This record gives sequence, structure tokens and C-alpha cells, in this order.
Amino acid sequence: MNTVKAFAKINLSLSLGNKRADGFHEIKTVLQTISLFDSLTFRKTNKRSYAIIDGKYTDVPANGNIALKALDLIKNFANITDNYEVRITKRIPVQAGMGGGSSDAWSVFEYIAAKYDLKKKSSDLLKLASRLGSDIPFFYFKGRVLAEGRGEILTPLEDAEKKYLLIVKPPFGISTEEAYKLWDEYCDKNKLNSAVPPVYEYKNDFEKAIFKKYPSLENIKKRMLALNAKHALMTGSGSAVIGLFKDKNDQKEASSDHELSEAGDVIIAETLGKEELKS
Repeated sequence: MNTVKAFAKINLSLSLGNKRADGFHEIKTVLQTISLFDSLTFRKTNKRSYAIIDGKYTDVPANGNIALKALDLIKNFANITDNYEVRITKRIPVQAGMGGGSSDAWSVFEYIAAKYDLKKKSSDLLKLASRLGSDIPFFYFKGRVLAEGRGEILTPLEDAEKKYLLIVKPPFGISTEEAYKLWDEYCDKNKLNSAVPPVYEYKNDFEKAIFKKYPSLENIKKRMLALNAKHALMTGSGSAVIGLFKDKNDQKEASSDHELSEAGDVIIAETLGKEELKS
């Protein structure tokens, strides 16, 4: 099969420490695979490898795309000379804290590893992938995973009870760089100087800094809770806000809320366990 799915992730919790000497931040976060996905279709070409972006969210570069960088990286690693057209159908919002680009990159690794019999070299591929982004190796494990350090220390966790999600992606995105800049300013202003705190479920430390600049995100969170979401929080460094609902009926009812649809794109999804992802 020449088409693969690149599933999105959400953060069920995210605790942040101060900036380390190497410029990274110490974090602890629980990551979770969800049903929303991009599709990547591969076709050999006599030209140099290139990407075509289509789908709902096309505001990503075709040239210099992280999926193409992943392709070049694994080709060089395995001495592969074949070139590919990679068509990426984007359903995962960009700059939303949902790992769309990182998932696309790992899906390239998975496709090439399967096609060229590289699966036995998974540990090497994980090291290779981490050079592109700290969160990319998560997409190898999938399911529910604890990430520590700068995000590269991964501990798979048991699957939790399925959760029904409503995701609101506002018209604006937040880059990782901007999010950490706002966090550093928040720490300086409040004289915070501590190691990364414990993980608290359904809590995202980024909200303390980001909601001050983007109060509309806090309004989305409050609206989710008013619509019977069991929990609501921003995922990753934003800008998407997620509501977790007990059942599909509450999820469906909330999805038609006018206030949420005015705030941004409303996306219905659910968490996926490891067994579901194998099928």
C-alpha cells in the first residue's frame, strides 16, 4: 500500500521547567494518539523528491517540508537512491500543538522502513528521527506515553479509557518558539526558578503564559466545560483547545455549539489505544 496514515497527538498533561543550559526546557507530558490523521501517498519519480500539499490545512511549505527532510535523512542513512513524490493530505491543523508535522515525518520513516526492510533498525531510526524533532519518536510508540527530558525520554503507558474529543482550532497558530518565549517571560516576571514540576492530569503549564496573550483560548476552554466536557485544556504549545467528553452524545451536542464554531474550526475525534492502531 502506497498510502499511510499519520495520526495526530494531544497532550493530556504538560508540566514545564525553566530553560536548561543547552537551551531546551525540561518537560513532563503525557501524550496520546487520537483518530484525526493526515494521509501520505508515495509515488516513485524520476525527478528529485518533492511534496504536494492538499486537504483542509495547506498553509505549510511544500519545499523544505519536514516530511521531505525525513525522506532525505532516511535515504542517506540507508543509501537509497529512489526518489518520491509525497502527497500529503492535511487534516491535522498547523501550529496547533497536535504534532502534525512530526507525525508526517515519522510516517515517512515507517513507509520507507517497510519498503526497504529497515524495520530491524528501529533503534537507529529513532535516533535519526530525534534529530528532526524531539517529539517525533513518540509516533513510533503511539498510544499513551510519558515524555520527559526535552521530550526524548519516552515511557509507554497502559491505555486509558477511551475519551471522546472536541478540538477547536482558532484562526491563528502559535509556534513552539513563541510559546516558549512567552513561558520564559512569565517565569521571569513571576520569579519562577524551579525544576519541572510533577505531571498533573489535564493541566497544561503553557496556559499560564499563553492565555494572557490569547484570552480567546481561555474562553474556548471555559465554553467546553460549560458544555459538559469532563476536562478541557490547551494541547501542547497551542493553539488548539481540547474538550474531553464522557460519551458521544455530549460530544455531538457540544460540536454544534454556535459559540465554539465562531471561535474556530471544530473537529470531532477520539483517543486511540495501541490495539486499535495495530488494526
